[in-house]
Amino acid sequence: MKRALFFPALAVSASAMAQLEPPRPAPLIGARSLSLSPDGSEIAFSYLGDVWVAPSKGGRAMPVTTNVEMEDNPVWSPDGQWIAFTTNRHGNNDIYLVPAAGGQTRRLTWYTGSDIPADWSPDGKAILVRETRDDPNNGLYTIDVATGRTKQLMLDMMSVGSAKF
Repeated sequence: MKRALFFPALAVSASAMAQLEPPRPAPLIGARSLSLSPDGSEIAFSYLGDVWVAPSKGGRAMPVTTNVEMEDNPVWSPDGQWIAFTTNRHGNNDIYLVPAAGGQTRRLTWYTGSDIPADWSPDGKAILVRETRDDPNNGLYTIDVATGRTKQLMLDMMSVGSAKF
């Protein structure tokens, strides 16, 4: 004879199930470094050490990076296909690229200083970078996306924030 097991705590009638509402998504608290996509439809941001993308009108946010190290300062490419970001995966802040939909990342800088992306060139071939190199001053540089070559644009004693092409 087969025995049937009954768990009263798990027994829920069909009418009770119909009355249950799915939990509402919790708002993100602590998102930072917001970056609007070129067409305005999405926003990239840093949250819990990764780069995330969400619809700009609201909706589900999805991580495009998932690394144990800190990833921050996302910047969209002009065509909206790529996001440049800073990560300390190798002990210092380097710039990486990731497809806007997520996927394999590509390291763009290898300098031992701190590289922070500020903007993409209008043609998408270079990234404007705030950093200090072999000089005590702060600088603005461009980095060629295809070759990784760096070109100094200016140096100043003060840090340059929110630089744009």
